Amino acid sequence: MDVEMDTERRNRKRKHGCVHFLMDSLYSCGVVSDYYYKYMHKEPCMTSSQTGEAWMSEVLNGNPIRSVNAFRMHPNIFLKLCGELETSYGLKSSDKMMVVEKLGIFVYTLALGVSNRDVGERFQRSGETISRVFHEVLEAITGRSKGFHGLAREMINPKDPTFHLDRIKMDVLRNVEPKSWI
Repeated sequence: MDVEMDTERRNRKRKHGCVHFLMDSLYSCGVVSDYYYKYMHKEPCMTSSQTGEAWMSEVLNGNPIRSVNAFRMHPNIFLKLCGELETSYGLKSSDKMMVVEKLGIFVYTLALGVSNRDVGERFQRSGETISRVFHEVLEAITGRSKGFHGLAREMINPKDPTFHLDRIKMDVLRNVEPKSWI
């Protein structure tokens, strides 16, 4: 009898072990499957046939009202701004994006106050690309890393020829009230 009970216990343990093995295997398969679909199986998202470049061309070459609605400026002004930023302020085309589309992303974002996600959908670009391009154009306009030699710095000049930014910096360091700056 003891031998039969031992054999029965061993069989139950074996079956119990097989069940645990199968459950662990199923769990592992689920984890691997989740990982694969989350990180490896990428389904294309930006699949519209109208790319950002095509949309820019359509807006800039179509009725000028469309450009005013999208960018708050006439197409001729927009193209002049493109040329100025490219020739004088270092905004460059890349292998995958022209200066016109870069400026379009920047101005469209500011003019309409739309989110990064909405701009990405309009131009068929990723959020990371939209953010990077926005900052490229912002840099060309402000020239922060070039010692403030950007478009804005050259176009916006104080009326007072004796005005110096250094004075404001020193006043701020000394906690002088802003009223005394004037």
